[in-house]
Amino acid sequence: MTIKDWPEDERPREGLLAHGPQVLSDAKLITGFPRAGTAGRTALDRGRDALACFGGLSGLLAAAPSELTSMPGLGPT
Repeated sequence: MTIKDWPEDERPREGLLAHGPQVLSDAKLITGFPRAGTAGRTALDRGRDALACFGGLSGLLAAAPSELTSMPGLGPT
């Protein structure tokens, strides 16, 4: 199931636009990263993977670009 299949009120982009970033989980916030989803894994799945790999949002934001691009679904953009 892709995010497009989710009810509109559960989609990250719609939630961000309607209610602001404070209502979204860290994983949902980073679903907007380009190329965050891959075949068989939604952008939310990849967001959770990235947060777990880097120890949370602060670790993710502090990661070097080479570390980020080594994760499946996260590209140089």
